[in-house]
Amino acid sequence: MNKAAIIISSLILLTQSNLFGQQANAKTDPIDFYTYQLDTTISKADSISFLLDSIHVKAYVQKNKIIATCLFEKSKSLLTIYLYSKDNNLVAAKVQEQCPTMDDLHNYASFYYDKGKLLDNKYRWTVRPCMAVPMDKSIYELYGYNPNLNGDFLKKFVVLVYEKLKP
Repeated sequence: MNKAAIIISSLILLTQSNLFGQQANAKTDPIDFYTYQLDTTISKADSISFLLDSIHVKAYVQKNKIIATCLFEKSKSLLTIYLYSKDNNLVAAKVQEQCPTMDDLHNYASFYYDKGKLLDNKYRWTVRPCMAVPMDKSIYELYGYNPNLNGDFLKKFVVLVYEKLKP
């Protein structure tokens, strides 16, 4: 009787962890692993600075990885963009916007590409667990992020920066 209870309990636990656990994404997980490999590999970097309209861009170009810091002159918004490529094709871009009111908070966007086409995107932000979040305010109003740096803008801007910087 005990063996049957253990087997049934095990099956229930396995089923629940599969149903309620985080599911792996077969399309983006290999890209995330590739970007992790590039992030943990040390390689020589060249520095490039230029002005793109009213945006000051300072970039560090490595083999298959570019880190671009973009300071928007008018709004003073600060973006850090990590661009990952394979065989001269953009495979991923990770964008981080610095919160203007709190140094330890960021707004994040991740874009995944397959042969130049957008495959998937993800958006998230850091919050302080002790802060109450009002239901009637957006993330932009609450933390002071630039509402013009939304997903639609970032999708285009990432590709533009990559085209300017790709080897």
